[in-house]
Amino acid sequence: MGYYGTIKSFDEISSKDAEIILLKQIKEEIDNKEKEFILGIDEIEYKKNLIERNKIDPLKIFTESKKVDVDKQGETYIFTVRYNYTGSAFLFKVRPSSRTVVSNKIVVTDDFVSFSFKLYNKDEKEFKRQKANNYRNAFINLDNVNKFAEVWNGKLLNIVNSYFQQQKKKYLEENDFFAAINLKIDDDTESVLTVPIVKKKVIPQPTISQNRELLSEDNIMQQNEQKKPKVFISYSYDGKQHEQWVENFAKKLKENNINVILDKWHTKLGQPLTNFMEQSISNSQRVICILTPNYKNKTDKLNGGVGYEYSIITAEIFQSVYTTKFIPLLRNGSEEDAIPISLSGRKYLDMTNDEDFDKNMNDLLNCFMS
Repeated sequence: MGYYGTIKSFDEISSKDAEIILLKQIKEEIDNKEKEFILGIDEIEYKKNLIERNKIDPLKIFTESKKVDVDKQGETYIFTVRYNYTGSAFLFKVRPSSRTVVSNKIVVTDDFVSFSFKLYNKDEKEFKRQKANNYRNAFINLDNVNKFAEVWNGKLLNIVNSYFQQQKKKYLEENDFFAAINLKIDDDTESVLTVPIVKKKVIPQPTISQNRELLSEDNIMQQNEQKKPKVFISYSYDGKQHEQWVENFAKKLKENNINVILDKWHTKLGQPLTNFMEQSISNSQRVICILTPNYKNKTDKLNGGVGYEYSIITAEIFQSVYTTKFIPLLRNGSEEDAIPISLSGRKYLDMTNDEDFDKNMNDLLNCFMS
């Protein structure tokens, strides 16, 4: 049983300092991973595991579990009232930014939280009054600190993505640097600097479920491609600027370990395009439809490649009305003039404002990880 000692309830460290501690914990874990791990691990699984382990579970006090112990010292009675609780014990120390300025000494263990008070006479009303006052002072900021936990949990995905990508970028740039040096070294040089290779060792695959089989590093690279979510992008040709936006969007997904299927990247001269569209939509876990007025116009008339893709999409939706496979992404226009009828009424991602690109991209990645 863990023992956290006697503390002032919700008044040991500020919420700002608490967040700094939590951020440092995540950053240190990622920074301490070897290059081989960061570049070889299944990103999505590792990030999901890291998020799960750094979530803060809100506190809940079970008042019905109340137990009262008494210790008599002379004519003085010392009562200790304890309750079972669930949630992150760390929260008992956090001083929320919005709070009631009152606190109480409490003792926290893994199993229970308790407070104590003294009674100098056998007065039942005084006992009840003191118990109620101590309980109020001890836990009045419970809801406020749980709001801190909620805000923190909401930021976790962005935090983990940011730290991981920073570390990954650092290692990739280092590899590029070593590779560049290697290319520039004279062939007659006896000692050639090559990209450092860390001696292989078995790296456990992060997992939340205890029943899930761990993957060694030897398995990671073989299974990594299979585990990447396969996403097909359906879009209309609305000019060079729009086409460039679509390609940049696809590149951003790819940088975040998404297996993107884009016609510009995956078709060859002479290839039957109808077969490509059928196979891509059928074999993808998700299909992102980048919606514009021109896209809707083509789907309404079943015109061109977009019209053919839309006929396949509509057929799948007809077979499974509640599917979440197809993600409407509004790029230009309004809901009325850009969203085709088969995709209307579904929750869509509004990416009409480029200033919100990063936020929307994180929401999309979160969707793929859930």
